[in-house]
Formats: sequence, structure tokens, C-alpha cells
Amino acid sequence: MEKQRDGKGRRIIPTMKPWRWFKPDKKATRSKGTKSCEPKSPALVLKSVGYWSERLDDDYLIHPARLIDRNWQGKDRDKIVAYLRNGITFMSSLGWATCRVPDGPSDEEMGCRDLTDGTWVWPEGLWVYVQRYGVRLPDEFVQHMSQCGFQASKNSSLGQEVPELDPRLRNSPSWTSVVDSEFWKQWTLKERLRAEAEEAEY
Repeated sequence: MEKQRDGKGRRIIPTMKPWRWFKPDKKATRSKGTKSCEPKSPALVLKSVGYWSERLDDDYLIHPARLIDRNWQGKDRDKIVAYLRNGITFMSSLGWATCRVPDGPSDEEMGCRDLTDGTWVWPEGLWVYVQRYGVRLPDEFVQHMSQCGFQASKNSSLGQEVPELDPRLRNSPSWTSVVDSEFWKQWTLKERLRAEAEEAEY
């Protein structure tokens, strides 16, 4: 069979059509009796809780000193503390956390990890604020603990196992793509405004 040649006598080499590099061949990938792909499960999203401002007058989030209530959850406080301490490791940071209370424990005791129960995520040292200082946490978080029998689970509310992230800064894409901080921001804003209103009365 004679080779095809262009106007200058050069042989034409057949090539694949450009679109085939970008579009899959549906006939090649489709087989009889197969069903279309099932819709993917919703992406795993954890709600953050227990991340504090560093200063009392900071407008970002809230300082734990404004949430101290020595009588808060007196009946179940030990269960809450145990729950917080027994969370599953979600990720490890590159340095120790620092307690926001001046007479607080050492940085090593505050830890360097973020823990999760599959639905919420919190700093490893959150239990310190609850046990030693009576710092309040959102009712929604406590209700979730109670519904779980105060036993942390490795599975999320979506039925997905929680992955342990590589040690990275909390601002990395791996953190922000999995953790939703909006609830915590709104809750702390409400509590900060409440505390400021109470302080203005004195």
C-alpha cells in the first residue's frame, strides 16, 4: 500500500486526534450490564472547638478567661474531661501549645496534637481548661458527647473513618479542607459580646 505524502513529497505519519488526549473514549470504557458510578459520599468535615485568642482584648475568637464557670457541668465534668483526653489523633503540630492562663501547666502538658471524635476536632490540651478552670464549652458539643455515651469514636457522623493528617501547620490546605471553623467563630463571637456586655455593667 502506497504511503501518503504531502505536497513536498514527505511521508504523512498518522497521529491520534488531539481531543482523544483529553476526552475518554466512552465506547471503550463502557461495558454491557455495568451501572453508572454511584454518587460519592459527602466530604468529611469536622467542626472545630476550643481554639482560643491569646489576649483578653483580642477581637479574634475568645479568651478562655471569659468562659470560666466553676459550677459548669459539675455532674458530668469528669466524663467530659475523659472524653477530651481520649480523642483520636487527627494531626500533630510542629511545636507545643501554650496555656492561655498565666498559672497554667507546661507547654509539654498542653500537648502538640489535635484530637477528634469523628465529628468535632479540638486541641489536645482542651481538657486542662475544663478540669482546672471550669471553662465552658458549647452545649452542642456536650450534647454530642452525651449522645455518644461519652465515648469518642474513630468514625465520623457520616460513617467515614477519620484520617490522621501529616504534621503540618493548621493553615495548610490539608487542614482547611477538612475542618470547618465557622461554628466555633460564631459561638465565640456571641460569647465574647455577652461577656463584654456583662463587664460594662460593672
